[in-house]
Amino acid sequence: MDAERTGTVIDPADTEAGTTIARMNVYASGLDGRPWPAMLLGRPAVIVPQGPGIVARPVRDGDGWTAAVDAAPINTDWSALLDDRHLTVHAPGGVEPWFEGELLLTRDWCRAARVHRGVLLITGPFIDITEFPDAAYTRALLGVVAPVVFAGRIAGTIW
Repeated sequence: MDAERTGTVIDPADTEAGTTIARMNVYASGLDGRPWPAMLLGRPAVIVPQGPGIVARPVRDGDGWTAAVDAAPINTDWSALLDDRHLTVHAPGGVEPWFEGELLLTRDWCRAARVHRGVLLITGPFIDITEFPDAAYTRALLGVVAPVVFAGRIAGTIW
């Protein structure tokens, strides 16, 4: 299991009064150096930090990245699969996923991904949510939109 799919597991025996809570996963919040979901200008986005101590993800010139993040069109050389809350993204020609992991997705985020038929990936020189505004202010962000396919329980719903 890769580091981005790990969570915090709580044993039922450790919970108060032995309740039936078997597991609780805690995923990226933007403060832990892992990608997090966001809605930007009505578009579903995944914000992907780049920097020391973070999983390296290549940002190659020929892969369709643009500094005009808010106007990035869908790039059909990319692909994304959303299976419930698990997102897998492949870059052009990529055998290994560019991103793979669980995200804290809202119903609005999922609906917007369905309406836009894509997910905006944003990356740049920041390591967490506190550095993101400075990277945006200095126009250091890059974006690309991957077309998304839905699977699992959300495939046939508006969820």
